[in-house]
Amino acid sequence: MEPIEKQGEVDLITEWFDYDPDRGILIRKLKTRSDAHDEINPSRASIFFNGKWYDYATLCWVVHYKTFPKGIVDHKNRTKWDHEISNLRDATPSQNQQNKASFGIYAKGVTWRNRKAKPYQAKIRVDGERLHLGSFATEEEAAEAYRRAAIQYHGEFACLE
Repeated sequence: MEPIEKQGEVDLITEWFDYDPDRGILIRKLKTRSDAHDEINPSRASIFFNGKWYDYATLCWVVHYKTFPKGIVDHKNRTKWDHEISNLRDATPSQNQQNKASFGIYAKGVTWRNRKAKPYQAKIRVDGERLHLGSFATEEEAAEAYRRAAIQYHGEFACLE
């Protein structure tokens, strides 16, 4: 059960907003001015409401489940503007980071070292600690080691891209 002040915040949010879970769209039920749109653009990162900034996905979660998430709202497919309820899940900040794709030139979890025999290194972060998974002759071998470890340690939050 939510604390009383949080429950009051949930009640206010659900009074002002509705949510289409299949389309992932927030709908403003009450208007503060006549030119306000009924549907709120889902590509917005956040919404200012009642003197406070709210993450769009968090508002979708609150309206749908009538409670705040325990952690943060994670997008399973990593598409920030896809707010369909089937794409949203409650996550810890660590789980949210595990669900991020690689941004470097190598596969996720793989780095290059200037070593002749085994220049590719695989690493993974688990509970804040970096684990060395080994050194490998090819990027593909290192990526496979990361993939196996990500499935083992991160489970449903493992991002293999």
